Amino acid sequence: MSKAGVAKTQEFRKPRKRKKVTLEERVIDGEVVVGKECTKCGEWKPLDGGFGTDTRGVGGKTSACRLCKREVSSNWYIENKERKLDSHRKWREENKEYYRKYYEENKGKVAGITRKWRQHNPEKYVLTRHRRSARKKALPSDFTIEHVEKVLTHFRNRCVLTDSTDFHWDHVIPISIGHGGTVYGNMIPLRGDLNESKGDKNIFDWFKTNRQRFELSYEKFNFLIEWLAFVNGKTVQEYRDYVYWCHENPRTLENLETESEVMS
Repeated sequence: MSKAGVAKTQEFRKPRKRKKVTLEERVIDGEVVVGKECTKCGEWKPLDGGFGTDTRGVGGKTSACRLCKREVSSNWYIENKERKLDSHRKWREENKEYYRKYYEENKGKVAGITRKWRQHNPEKYVLTRHRRSARKKALPSDFTIEHVEKVLTHFRNRCVLTDSTDFHWDHVIPISIGHGGTVYGNMIPLRGDLNESKGDKNIFDWFKTNRQRFELSYEKFNFLIEWLAFVNGKTVQEYRDYVYWCHENPRTLENLETESEVMS
C-alpha cells in the first residue's frame, strides 16, 4: 500500500473526540445536588447514588452510571445464564457429600461468614428476605439489585415521604393480602417508623389518617403515587382504584396456589 494510502486509512480511523465531562450543580427539591453526565447513556445523574466510586474519574466517580454498568453486567449474565447454572448444578451434584460434610464440620464458621456477609451487604440481605417472604405467599419475587438502584436513584437514596436517609423497604401493596409481591413498582424506601405505622394498611387511607401526625407532604406523596402509577403502566386514578381493589379482595395462600394450578 502507498504512503498516501496508509495516510488516508489512518485518517479514516482517527478516533472521535469524547465529550468532556464536568461536574454540574442542579437544584432538586430546594437542595443543590452535584452530578454529571453518564458517558454511556448521556443522562445527568447525582454523584451520590448515581455513580460508583473511581478515584481516577471526574468527581471521584466512574464515567458510566450505576444503571449502565449494571446493564452491561446484566446482559453478560443473561447471555451466559444457562451455562453458569448448568456448571453450578453439576458441581453441586458431584460434590453433594463434600458440601454436606463441610457444613456439618464447620457450622460455626459458616454462620460467622453469613453474619459478616449480612453486615456488609444489608441491602442484599433485606432483598433476599423480602423475596423469600413473597415466594412463601406464592407471589412474584423478582425485585433485583438493579431495581433497588433504579428506585434509590429516582428518590435520591432517601425515604420517599421525608427525605430521611434511614429507611426500610416497604411493600406498597402488602403481600399479607395476597397481592403485589416483591417486585419493581411495589417496593419503596420508607422511614422506619412510617413503615411500621403503615404495616398492611391501604397507603391512601394510611396517608390521609397519618399525614398531620408525621407532618408529611402532599407534594411528596403525589410525586410517589405518580411514579408508582407510571411504572405500573396505569394512570393515577387507575392505580388508586387498583390498590383499593386489592385491599377489598384479599387472597389467601390457598387461593394463590389454586390460581397457579389453573393457569399452569
